[in-house]
Amino acid sequence: FCKAIHPEDCELVREAVEQARHQKDQALRVVFRMRAGGQESWEWWQLSARVAGTVGTDRLVGLLTNITAARAAEERATLQGAALEATADAVVITDRAARVQWCNPAFLALTEYTEQEVVGRNPRELVKSGVQATPFYEQLWATVLSGKVWSGELVNRKRNGDRYLELMTITP
Repeated sequence: FCKAIHPEDCELVREAVEQARHQKDQALRVVFRMRAGGQESWEWWQLSARVAGTVGTDRLVGLLTNITAARAAEERATLQGAALEATADAVVITDRAARVQWCNPAFLALTEYTEQEVVGRNPRELVKSGVQATPFYEQLWATVLSGKVWSGELVNRKRNGDRYLELMTITP
């Protein structure tokens, strides 16, 4: 049974299959490592199945799916998310309407806003200091809206009104 399954996952798969064999209408779903098709490396698989016929039979009908690529992408996204959370640089992600979708703890610490105060709002409402003239912002947004990266210095404002100088990069 466990010839191709990773030794650390064999018991998990065996228990899931055994449980499914004794519970009609109970879906089996288990994720495990396995070598398939003569592969030397371990790949991640997901088995989704149900008992076919009478409870207690050895017949399961289901789908075995290779999820190695999806799992690697998920792990990469988790790692990237952790890096964004941990970076000392303020990071803000907005949608096309310039509403904040996410910001990292460094942005919150810098501006002294809470996440609840930031998400869903336009950063301009939060940090625009009024120091830069309208033509400055027109040039900034013309650059971003043309699909180019804008970098420069500007004076922004914290929640309490204090101003700070920021070297900013906006990537469309």
